[in-house]
Amino acid sequence: MKRISVIRDDKVVPLLPDEPLSNSVVSPVSGLIVETHLLRATEIPEHEHSSLCLHLQTSGPIRAEWWSDGKHVEANHGPGSMMLTAPGTRDRAHWHQPSERIVLSLDESYLLRAVEELGKNRHLRFENQWVFEDRQLALILSEFRREMESKWEMGFLYSEHLGMSLVIALIRKYSQDMDIPPVARGGISRVRLQRVLDYIEANSHLEIGLDDLAGVANMSRFHFVRLFRGATGVTPYRYLIDRRLQVAKTLLRLDTRNVSEIALEAGFQNTRSFARVFRRFVGVSPSEYKRQSC
Repeated sequence: MKRISVIRDDKVVPLLPDEPLSNSVVSPVSGLIVETHLLRATEIPEHEHSSLCLHLQTSGPIRAEWWSDGKHVEANHGPGSMMLTAPGTRDRAHWHQPSERIVLSLDESYLLRAVEELGKNRHLRFENQWVFEDRQLALILSEFRREMESKWEMGFLYSEHLGMSLVIALIRKYSQDMDIPPVARGGISRVRLQRVLDYIEANSHLEIGLDDLAGVANMSRFHFVRLFRGATGVTPYRYLIDRRLQVAKTLLRLDTRNVSEIALEAGFQNTRSFARVFRRFVGVSPSEYKRQSC
């Protein structure tokens, strides 16, 4: 299993000494890794980060210390406390009490692609944040954890949506060199939008990614998501889910097959994810909906 890693004594080693929790798995999004840890009190020797690293502490309180660039920082962390370390940072750390945390890393390639697709200069600089709180980022990391625990049952497009939301928030709030550009005037053309909607209609039962949809629209992923939402009022992921739910509801009303077969026909990975999404957006379970429709 690929781990969030740093460079120590010219060797690539895991950032955190303990193994991730058993249900912690690598994100399906290339260039993005998420781990959850129940970390004992520990001291981490000096190391260098090759990727951007973001921590969210979910237990506490604890006392923590860092040493970096000749500076010593000491702070009390509790649930909701976050830490951001930029690529190239050299530091060592000491957590004086055990803690539970979500840790996420973004490769430079992922950040550079985001910058390139936003039409900005490729240089991107972040300042280290040793202790801060950000409700938006905390919600995204918590959703990543929930998705990991369900083995990414909401699908690839949703994982990409979370990754994009995260990187845009990071660039907007914590990059020193750039702002998110406004949505282009005029939005997405009607012809391009219809091509995308037709593509989703024809392929809603398959695993669709942002690259697929942005390719159909002939634009970058970042601009596509923003313009699609401006034109439809929902994200590409939500539009796809709504379409799958429409198919599922029709099949539940008219098809004699069982719920498991209908789930796969409508494009859901398994019965569990189908039931969870259906109840979340429809308000009842698929089985209840089928009985009510008879």
